[in-house]
Order: sequence, then structure tokens, then C-alpha cells
Amino acid sequence: MNYTKEDVEKLAVATFQDAAKAEKWLHIPINALNGCTPYSKLRDEEGMDEVISILDRIASGEFT
Repeated sequence: MNYTKEDVEKLAVATFQDAAKAEKWLHIPINALNGCTPYSKLRDEEGMDEVISILDRIASGEFT
């Protein structure tokens, strides 16, 4: 599926159940992305897939 940056942002809000927390998470470097911010990965489909995978893992409780 082809996602847009807005789709990923909406998924982040749904995952964190808070727009401010989602926005903060999108702009903080994280280890799972080798120190990149999730937002910086939203430039292409591969990066969006990485971020979506991490959000899915957070939602399932794998990451806290």
C-alpha cells in the first residue's frame, strides 16, 4: 500500500492516542532507526514502511 506522510502522522496519533505525543515522537531520534527521527524517514516509501512497522510494534506492546 502506498502511504502518505499524513497517513503515517495519523497512525502515530492513533498509536499514542495524543497528537502532541505523536508529534514529539516523530521528531526525536530513535535507536530503531539508527538514530534518525521518524519524521526524517517519511521522505520515501521505504522509510515510511520502517516507521509504520515501528508504530505497529509500539501498538502491540513490543516497544514502550
